[in-house]
Amino acid sequence: MNPWTLTYEGFDPASAGLREALCTLGNGRFATRGATPEGRIRTPGTYHAGCHDRLASEVGGRTVVNEDLVNLPDWLPLGFADELLAILDRLGYPADPGLIPRTTAYYLDRTSHGSTLSAVVHAWVLARCDRARSWQFFAEALVGDVHDVQGGTTAEGVHLGAMAGTVDMLQRCYLGLEPRPEGLLLDPLLPGRLGTLSLPVLFRGRRITVEADHDGTRVDGVPVPGGVRLVLTEKEMIMTNSGDFGRRVTYHRDRLGLTVDQLAERADMSPGYVTYLEGHLGIPDRNTVTRLATALETTPQDLLGGGRDRPPGPGAGPDEPVMEVLDPEECLRLVAPGGIGRIAFNGSHGPTVLPVNYRLHEGAVLFRTSRGGPMDQDLRTGLEGVDIMIGFQVDRIDEVRKEGWSVLIQGPAHHVPEDEVAKLADAGVTPWAGGERHLYIRVVPHQVTGRRVHGL
Repeated sequence: MNPWTLTYEGFDPASAGLREALCTLGNGRFATRGATPEGRIRTPGTYHAGCHDRLASEVGGRTVVNEDLVNLPDWLPLGFADELLAILDRLGYPADPGLIPRTTAYYLDRTSHGSTLSAVVHAWVLARCDRARSWQFFAEALVGDVHDVQGGTTAEGVHLGAMAGTVDMLQRCYLGLEPRPEGLLLDPLLPGRLGTLSLPVLFRGRRITVEADHDGTRVDGVPVPGGVRLVLTEKEMIMTNSGDFGRRVTYHRDRLGLTVDQLAERADMSPGYVTYLEGHLGIPDRNTVTRLATALETTPQDLLGGGRDRPPGPGAGPDEPVMEVLDPEECLRLVAPGGIGRIAFNGSHGPTVLPVNYRLHEGAVLFRTSRGGPMDQDLRTGLEGVDIMIGFQVDRIDEVRKEGWSVLIQGPAHHVPEDEVAKLADAGVTPWAGGERHLYIRVVPHQVTGRRVHGL
């Protein structure tokens, strides 16, 4: 679609009935021209080809059966809620998420269904908020021609638009298939009356079979965990949990120390829309993802969860890298926030490197492990007062700029006695691995070294 601009230079109440406003945000609802009861324009909504009923109209003092067009386009944008809210935000009219359910409820009680396409549009809009009612409209659309609901039109021909719409419903709505520039999005949500839905798909030269039912989703026979959205590219299958996009935006915003207002200014968005994206389950359009990635100094693929199962930094390095040796003070500053590091030691089966959640507490590295477990045993010398020397490493990689830093701390691994554990309660060491990990290990730095590679 080519870009277009709507210019509205003035308003004359006397000629309001002649104007066709494409979009309003009136009285807390989204509508097309004249759709709100408070509006002065009493014409139907913006026209949609082939969507009509057979109501009679008074034209020039006589009754004419002219198949008046109906208000289906008022509904149509609601099937693309994320894109709609993004467009309104870019136009300078940020809307709260409650706009969609308010508009849906308003029109449900005010819409006639004189067209077979009406059932298709209603089924689509209700698919994510009222699946049972969506299925009723879907079934109505399927039998529209068989039962000749419009009284004689089936003899004139099958309603191809409605029939194609039902196929589109299965593919793009219930199965959640959506081709996007970054890949093929898969986000199924089936109505209760629909059993197994299986489709072969050819996307950018890649053949896959997608199968979904109420027990789960499978892509080429590989189960997809519940609550996970997929983005299929030519090379990989990216799994994204519901809300992952918003959580990644929040993570990168916190990483940069930005407020919502500051991120909104960087990305040229309203603060309300940024807040909506951070708390919403969906993925916005490509333009929004790109703008956020640029503002957050990361990549669109990273925000979408791509590359989670590959090591960082697979691409070529910078053309002219610069190596900087870091002093101990800078090294400790870099690792001070805590996070995930790696400990290296000579274990019972040879050299061992394991990731741990850590905090820098009173100048020492602190992490937790299981009392009596393999790590506990490997880090003991068996001699009273003698600790094993280990290595502790932390790094940070910026794949966009092809640069990063690495810090190595070497020192003895001291097992914190049980009578001192209470003093460490406020250290905030929380192992992601969970389980019974009540043994604290403290590493007092004896040697601290680090390096930084400057890229682009």
